[in-house]
Amino acid sequence: MPTGGLDASLAVSLDPKTWEAPAIFKLIASAGIADDEMRRTFNMGIGMIIVVPQDAADRTVALLSGSRARVIGQIVRT
Repeated sequence: MPTGGLDASLAVSLDPKTWEAPAIFKLIASAGIADDEMRRTFNMGIGMIIVVPQDAADRTVALLSGSRARVIGQIVRT
């Protein structure tokens, strides 16, 4: 995650079951790259993330209908 974006008491928690990584990432991982290295180095198919308040998540996804928008995680206190 880029530095400077969140207060030190916050972190991003993503649910990897909410999207499917493209086949190319599975191919790269099959060469022996560890899961944590894959997640640190590649976006794993996420693309772009829009962070909104939790109570605006459903409306934001609805506004982006026609795209592959979905809720993939949350901001949590560390």
